[in-house]
Amino acid sequence: LSISTPIVRISFTFIPRALAGMCVGIVLAGLASLLADIVGAIIFYGASINPMISLAALCSGLILAWLYKKGKPGIVKVSTAAILDQFFCGLLLTSLGLIWFGGVPNALEFWITRVTKCAIMAAVEIPILILCTKAIYPLLRSFLNRNGLKVS
Repeated sequence: LSISTPIVRISFTFIPRALAGMCVGIVLAGLASLLADIVGAIIFYGASINPMISLAALCSGLILAWLYKKGKPGIVKVSTAAILDQFFCGLLLTSLGLIWFGGVPNALEFWITRVTKCAIMAAVEIPILILCTKAIYPLLRSFLNRNGLKVS
């Protein structure tokens, strides 16, 4: 779930992470996010796993699952989760992983690109998560509750 450009890769992995958080709770959503990152690294990068980026994926899954811990969240909680996801996981952890394991040829350009990407992605993530919360979450919760998995 990403769009690659010559400058930056824009990822929409927050959508399945949020859906996992809706369905299975914090711990399992975090583990699912971590495993998805590892499998993706193996498939697309030939088993070149960056532990910092995997840690960022785990934290992102935990944050987005926290969003749905006690049922349908409000706009403030959705916005907080999206900003934490993008700026803590995306900007801080992922950027450190890219620097430590790949180096950065131009530090200023790297940080400007990363901050811009995270700001844009937070602005995209918030309305999409609100839409997921209002439209998808009630349907998913109803389906899961009817089929034996209790979701609040």
